[in-house]
Amino acid sequence: MATITTRHYTQVALKLRFLTPFRTHGALRGDTFAYGTGRLPADWRNTFTARNGVIDYVIYSYQTPIAWHDKESGWIVPDESYSVTTSRHQGTVRAALTYLDLDYAE
Repeated sequence: MATITTRHYTQVALKLRFLTPFRTHGALRGDTFAYGTGRLPADWRNTFTARNGVIDYVIYSYQTPIAWHDKESGWIVPDESYSVTTSRHQGTVRAALTYLDLDYAE
């Protein structure tokens, strides 16, 4: 699996376009299966676990899913606040999805 940088959201966008697993030199990663729910708030955690059968791609910041692709609903990006680093990761993901002209629900 290739390691990419988050300095340029276009590198993340290329991975998201094809739902390709990736890792960064830091705490951001994307994968084709769920590892857990980390610090996801209870409402989002329930949604995430209930949809586990149709989620085909998850983006994690540290151990928390900050975005996922659902085969039925498309991209979901919870509008939640976390650390400064995770907020930066969320901004990178939103910029990548916007760059690809992909809609996402918050």
